[in-house]
Amino acid sequence: MKVRDIMTNHVCCVSPDMTLENASKLMCGADIGVVPVCDSSGIVGILTDRDIITRGISQGCASSETVARVMTKSVASISPDADIKEAERRSWLCFTLYAPVTVNRIVDYVPLS
Repeated sequence: MKVRDIMTNHVCCVSPDMTLENASKLMCGADIGVVPVCDSSGIVGILTDRDIITRGISQGCASSETVARVMTKSVASISPDADIKEAERRSWLCFTLYAPVTVNRIVDYVPLS
């Protein structure tokens, strides 16, 4: 089985300069707990609801603070043609539950849990 067989097809992205309030509203409205953070060069991070809580709210960040302040910056992406076993192996190595999927800078993601 390939990553493309299980990846999400419709992905919302946020920019590093988006406010936490706006990113949270987007995530809530889409009923998702993770979004890739992208700029003109591609993926620069990933933002999870846990990032917002542990690096934002619990640290006293205002809702006007930017996504860049709390996002996870080290992200290992994977190809949609990769085998699902490779995605699982990477999740264990990177201690992550999500892996962004990239094809020519088009972003998607696959849940690894």
